[in-house]
Amino acid sequence: MGGNLGDCTSALLDALFASGGPTSKCVLCSAPSELGALFIPNDAQLWGAPAGKHRMVGYGLCAACYARPDLSDVVEERIFGWVAGGAA
Repeated sequence: MGGNLGDCTSALLDALFASGGPTSKCVLCSAPSELGALFIPNDAQLWGAPAGKHRMVGYGLCAACYARPDLSDVVEERIFGWVAGGAA
């Protein structure tokens, strides 16, 4: 991976969204995903990253979950559960 966030993001997206990769199922309902997304928090340290590092989480979504009006909130809650060590 390259030295800047853009290079790292590009490489991460390539790996995560490869066919059959970890984003092949919707993060919310486990249906086959139709699109991929990347969560990059404003304050990475609040999300478990060491000082000076970034935190990025790739995930898949199905069309039904993507249309949810509360999408951002429920995805953040699910990701925070993973970061906190829970099974949200």
